[in-house]
Amino acid sequence: MFAGRSFHILGALLLISAFPMAAAIFDFDSLPPGTLSTPFTYTVDGIAATFSSPSGAAFQVDSFPIFMTLSGNNLFNVSIPFAVLDITFSQYSTDISLAFGVNAGANPLPYPLTLTAYSGGVGGTFVGSISQTGVILPGGVFPEGVLSFSGSSSFNAVRLSAGAPPTGAPFFVVDNIDFGTAIPEPGSIALVFSGLAGLRVLRRRIAPLR
Repeated sequence: MFAGRSFHILGALLLISAFPMAAAIFDFDSLPPGTLSTPFTYTVDGIAATFSSPSGAAFQVDSFPIFMTLSGNNLFNVSIPFAVLDITFSQYSTDISLAFGVNAGANPLPYPLTLTAYSGGVGGTFVGSISQTGVILPGGVFPEGVLSFSGSSSFNAVRLSAGAPPTGAPFFVVDNIDFGTAIPEPGSIALVFSGLAGLRVLRRRIAPLR
C-alpha cells in the first residue's frame, strides 16, 4: 500500500516538473534607467533573459519619449548603427511578442524589424523567422508597432534586426517582450515519460513481494 502510494507521488512530481510555467513580460520598468546596457541578464517570474549584441553594440535600458506607444523604460540601440540584438531565455516557448520602434534618422521610412527564432541558443536549430513593418502614428515621427511570432516547435533564443544599408534602419527599440507560456526543453518531456515508464516497471517487479 505504502509502495503504491509512493509511486503515485513520484509520478505526480515528474508530471509537475514538466508542467508549463506562466508567461513572462520583460518591460524593463523595474530596472534603473540609463545605467544598464548589453550584455546583461534580466529575470522576470523565474525566467531569465540574457540580452547581448554580437556586433558589440550597446543596447541600453532607458526611457526614450520619441515613440508614441512605448512608455516607461525600453531597450534601445545607442551605439553602433545597424546592430543586431540577441535574447537567450532560460526556458523554452513557442510564442513571443514585443513592441518595437525604428529610428532611421532623417529618413523615417517604415523599415521592418525581423525576428529569427532558434532552439539551443542563437545559431542553433532554426525554428522560424518573421518581419513586421511599423507605422508612423498621428503625432509621431518614427514607425512603431507590435511583432508576434508562433513557432511550429519550441525555441529559447531570438535575434532581432532592423536590416542593413541601404534598406535597413540604423537603430531600433524594443519593449514589453512577452515570452509566451514557458515549456520544458524538447528532451525533457521524453525524459519524463521515460521516468514514468521506469516507475511502472519497477512497481511490477516489487508487486510480487507484497
